[in-house]
Amino acid sequence: GGNYFKKTPLLLKDFPSGNHDVIITLEGYDDYSTTVKLRPKDTKSINAGKLVKQFGHLDLTLKPPNATVYFNDEISMVLNIPSLPDTIVPSFKLGIGTYDVHAEYPFYYTKSKEINIIKDERSALEITLTPKSPSIARKRAWLFPGLGHMYADAESKGKMWMVLGTASLYGTVVMGSQ
Repeated sequence: GGNYFKKTPLLLKDFPSGNHDVIITLEGYDDYSTTVKLRPKDTKSINAGKLVKQFGHLDLTLKPPNATVYFNDEISMVLNIPSLPDTIVPSFKLGIGTYDVHAEYPFYYTKSKEINIIKDERSALEITLTPKSPSIARKRAWLFPGLGHMYADAESKGKMWMVLGTASLYGTVVMGSQ
């Protein structure tokens, strides 16, 4: 009857008798609609059952193709295969909405792109990661032990070399002051 109620479950008292069209909506789901016939002092229950989730599809082209992929910071794809053909295009069935797609691969710069998934539509996204420079890694390693490893995404090795470098530097300063 043109009335809008914010939330379910909902109990309406003293509702007028007659036929009433009821539409139940939830973002990301198909609407549920029914007609309810009320008689005076009648009680009716509406059970929408399980609402049907709305989906779309994402075809994702990755370079390198075996990069690790995250949707909204949740890991979604990890392929530990040494080499994949560039023709492989993974497809994902996703709920409608906006996603931050984040890809990473060792010794490559991480990249993120945003995509809006629309109901019953196919979206395409291409993410090409740029490789890091081996010469920059070497230069940083010469500057201070561990910096090259940190740049090259070998964080645990980098931290170990930084601790060893710091201990060596500290030892040299202590011996020099004595």
